[in-house]
Amino acid sequence: FIIDDEFKINSIESPISTNRIFWLKCDGRKQKQLIRKNIKHTLPLAFWTTFVKPSKQFNFWHELGVTIYGFIHSSLLKARYERLFEYSNTKAVSFCQGMQNILEEYDNKMISFYLPPMSHSKGIKKERLDASKIRIAVPGKVDYHHRNYDLLVEFAIKAQTNYPNKFEFVIAGGFAGEDGEKLINSIQSNALEQTILLPPMKSSNESRFLEYTELFDLLESCDFALENSNSVFEDNTKISGAINLCINFQLPIIYLKGFAMYKEFNDLAYVRPEDLFSIASNNKPDLHKQLKTEAKLLKLLMEDENRRCLLKEISACQKD
Repeated sequence: FIIDDEFKINSIESPISTNRIFWLKCDGRKQKQLIRKNIKHTLPLAFWTTFVKPSKQFNFWHELGVTIYGFIHSSLLKARYERLFEYSNTKAVSFCQGMQNILEEYDNKMISFYLPPMSHSKGIKKERLDASKIRIAVPGKVDYHHRNYDLLVEFAIKAQTNYPNKFEFVIAGGFAGEDGEKLINSIQSNALEQTILLPPMKSSNESRFLEYTELFDLLESCDFALENSNSVFEDNTKISGAINLCINFQLPIIYLKGFAMYKEFNDLAYVRPEDLFSIASNNKPDLHKQLKTEAKLLKLLMEDENRRCLLKEISACQKD
């Protein structure tokens, strides 16, 4: 259930014997209404998807006795871990084993969780206007501080030069402000309007953020995803949550910097730029199929790890 400010809490039916996840896009008052209606039927577990510091709402949940799992996106930000662990019944969530390895002193207060709980792939590909093109998702809000769009443009130029009209790089996320304008200028100055595709906008000055349904449909239409984050390092101290989402849609990942984020899974669904060009030239006709199979396996392995992790946490919660 996506709980936004317009959602009618009383429209939620009485619980049935299935798992239910509430995705909160609402203010504190609406959250409290949701908790009051479901407190008798809900395991007291909450995922705090980006923990920076405690807020009023964080304290409200903590005082209710909810165990809070805080996603901290970098294992180097130890001050955030310390703030989180000042509270009882809190745990930190790491996105990959590489992040957790750096925080051995917090080992008993951490879990690994690989995919966002809401990201669900229907597994149904929609018809594309031009199925002959290789379509690549570039996930995340356009932000030069967090992602290297110069590297993307450089790669798109190389792809377009060597394989004209073969590739589409699709910006999958938010688009606004000076960074958005900077990317538009870079696309236009390099004649990449048909190669790097932006979210539909009425004008170049318009902000544009995809709704979940739009984003999910877009990811379903893609063949690969591209990783161009500035904060991804070879030691995996920080990785891209946006790429987690793309893996859940079974997209092999093109790592432009060559840093694979999930070493614990033996580099499954890892795509080098030269692999992509081999697929475009049909030098390796079975490679795309192999990579898609690996991406499906990677998703299943991640889900299995998540399931084991959650069952352990739920078991501990029920004992308490």
